[in-house]
Amino acid sequence: MDYQILNLSAIKVISARHFSFTTMKNVDGVSQFWAAGSGTYQATATEYTERPELNSFGAAKGAEFVFSYAIKGQELHTQRVENGELKEVEVWQRLD
Repeated sequence: MDYQILNLSAIKVISARHFSFTTMKNVDGVSQFWAAGSGTYQATATEYTERPELNSFGAAKGAEFVFSYAIKGQELHTQRVENGELKEVEVWQRLD
């Protein structure tokens, strides 16, 4: 699915050990809930792994989402490949 055509906006908060995000979809000028998740994460120099504890998208207990990432200025660029198939590409802008 191409998220760009869905007109999504999101905020992700990353602390020392936890992450949380909420994503909204804009339909005809009206914001609608799309997805949310929170849990723990681990990062290396090149990989960022999220382990959702709470989520709205049906991720099973113990699920892990592994992203390659790069920090470019004030942006976090992530990409997730699953079984050889590109699943997600995201760009997060640092807010503070």
